Order: sequence, then structure tokens, then C-alpha cells
Amino acid sequence: MLYSVEERKSTMNFITKAPVMLRGGDYNPDQWLDRPDILEQDIILMKEANVNCVSVAIFAWAQLEPQEGVYDFGWLGRIIGQLYENGIYTILATPTGARPAWMAQKYPEVLRVDSSLHRNHMGERHNHCYTSPVYREKARQINVRLSQAFGKHPGVILWHISNEYGGECYCELCQEAFRQWLKEKYRTLEALNHAWWTGFWSHTYTDWSQIEPPLPRGESHCHGLSLDWKRFVTHQTVDFCQKEIEAVREGGSQLPATTNLMGFYQELNYNKFQHVLDIVSWDNYPDWHGLQDPVGLAAEIACTEEFISKKEKGYHDPIAQGGTNLSGGQRQRLTIARALLRKPKVLILDDSTSAVDTRTDALIREGFREFIPETTKIIIAQRVASVQDADRIVVMDGGRISAIGTHEELMQSSDIYREVYTTQHKAGDQDAE
Repeated sequence: MLYSVEERKSTMNFITKAPVMLRGGDYNPDQWLDRPDILEQDIILMKEANVNCVSVAIFAWAQLEPQEGVYDFGWLGRIIGQLYENGIYTILATPTGARPAWMAQKYPEVLRVDSSLHRNHMGERHNHCYTSPVYREKARQINVRLSQAFGKHPGVILWHISNEYGGECYCELCQEAFRQWLKEKYRTLEALNHAWWTGFWSHTYTDWSQIEPPLPRGESHCHGLSLDWKRFVTHQTVDFCQKEIEAVREGGSQLPATTNLMGFYQELNYNKFQHVLDIVSWDNYPDWHGLQDPVGLAAEIACTEEFISKKEKGYHDPIAQGGTNLSGGQRQRLTIARALLRKPKVLILDDSTSAVDTRTDALIREGFREFIPETTKIIIAQRVASVQDADRIVVMDGGRISAIGTHEELMQSSDIYREVYTTQHKAGDQDAE
């Protein structure tokens, strides 16, 4: 990812504010604000579990704005303050993943219309139209105020923009926006008809207003239409995400922004989010004892699923002698996946992620922590980032033990470790730039 100077500075500020491996999860205290005893116990349990970071307010819009234009941030300020006093950082969310009932009642245009062209009723989450000017303005207003109130709080380290973007809306607003998007792309109907090959079945368009999205009771077999609709949905979703981030910046906060993507979600082109997000995050929900195939689950944790699915025969695709038809990183990830299937009590990784990029390396280690927490992991590595969050790090020099400690301890006590870390950290910065 290429950063502008300001974006790079924003991301480095995040690293400076939280120079540790973050461990935590979603926290929804807005659901039990009437139980201060539970709120107090929450923090006690977090500290016992070594939690140092939580994401807050993801679905709290009804508590933050109980009536239109009436904001109540007092409870949120107290929660963030109490967490910070106990050494726990906050990743603060914009609450647009679910809107309050008052909004749906007063402004029904914010609710999605499904592919049968029926408007949804109030309910569920992600039931909102990304095109609706009303919804966009309401989102902007609360995001600006949240940024003004908490964007410079020392305990807030990152913005969590909305939640698991996804879904489609077929309302008139979205249909008109789709037609405008097509006009900008093709310029003329002649170009669009040619690209979509609409002469087939005599479906040639003679006016832009004739174009509708792919519908089960309408046109659903024109590949060009279906593909462009998907591209438009991605465009509209990314644009909504960008507008949310712009509102946070309008409120005065320069903290970096992320959103929780969903693995290799097929309904959006996640590649397009790289232009608006500072940090990429993703949700990982495997279940070792559930119905999911353990082979597929191991492949998912080891980040092999994506390239395996592209093979002609998938999991049955043959591997050449010595793995010569795979890249070095792919061979390493497959080896890790095979080891995970045995559910080992001790897992030894001898430079096992040296051929993968640092992001994939981090995802694999996160999978280890989450899904094989009882397994003892011994990692032999040249890359400091691969062992930085270990319970104990042993520094070897010339075949002898030079120092032992945590990352923080070794940064203070070991010249060799500090020099390697500094050299690799600088190299990483230059690669990112």
C-alpha cells in the first residue's frame, strides 16, 4: 500500500501510541450501563486475561443518539477513561452498522430495498442504503461529533469504521446512482450496448432510464450488467466508507482508520478499500469442533485457502516433487496447515514464515493464538516481528545464548536485539514508502 505523508504519519502515530501486540476484542458496555457492578467486573476480568485493547461502540448508535439530534456521549467517555486508567486502549467505532429505530421510522429511505423491489422493515443490522443522502448525512453528523469528543483522547488509538460492510440495495436512489455510474464509465449507450452485447435476445437499450440492476423478475442473464452492478456496489460501499473517514477527519482526529473485512468475502472487491483504509483488519471465525471441514479450517488459518481454491482441482490438485509448482511462501503455508491438522501439543516452526510477507506472517500467528492457545509454540526466526509477541525470546549470537527476555526487556538490555529490531524496522518503513 502506498501512503501519503499524512497517512504515513497517522499510521506511525498509532504504532507509537500502542507499541505492543494488541490483544482483546469487541466490548459492548452500552448493553448493560445500568449495571455498574458488571462494568467494574469487566475490567477486572480483562486484566486477568491480559487484554490491552477493546473495540467499543460498534452497535451503540441508539445509546449515543437516543433521539434525533440529541447526543449522549457521557457514558462512552466514562468507559474509555476507565479502560485507559487500567491500561486498556480503545479502538473507537463509528456506529453505522445498525441505525436507531427512530431513524427508520422517520426516514424510511434509509432502509434497504431487496431484489424483489420491496423495502425492508426496521430490523437486523446492515439494513441501510449506502446511497441515501439522509443516511449519509446522519452518519456524517455523529462521526464528526465522536471525533470531536474522543479523537484526541490518549486512550483512543484507532478508528473502527462501521462493521463488516456488505449487502446491496435496489431502491430508486441506488438505481439512479447506478445509471449515473454507467454514464461516467461508458459515456454513450452505444458503447454500453456493445460491451454488454445487448443485441442478444433484442435487449438493446435506447435510453439510460431503461437500465435496471439485475433482478430475479427482470434481466438476470446479461453478464455485463451483472458484473457492472457488482462493481457499482463495491464503488458505492467504498465511497460510503470514505465519507465516514472524511467525517472523522472533519471532527479533527488524524488517528488511522480500519474496518473489519471478512476474509476473502466475494460480494465486494476488497482491493478497492486499500485507497481509503490506513490499516487492514479481518474477521476470523473458525470452529475446530463444529461442522466445518478441518482441512479447510487449517488451510484458512494458515492463509492457504485463497491459492488452493484457484488450483484446477482445488484440494485434489497434485503437488510436484519438492513442491516445485508452488512458491516458497505457499510451501511454507501448506506445511503449517498440515501440522495444524494433527493438533499438536508442541509446534516447532523453524523459519517457517520467512517466505511470506509480514502481514500474512502476522495473520498466521494470530490464528495460532486464537485457535491453538494450549499448544506450545517454539518459533525460530530471523525476523523480529515473527517473535516479538512471544512470552520469552532467546537471542543467539555465534551459537551461544546472548540474552533472554520479552521484547520490551530485550529492547532495554540487549544491544544485539535492539540493533536487529531497529535495522528491520527501518527497512520495513522504506518498503512501505
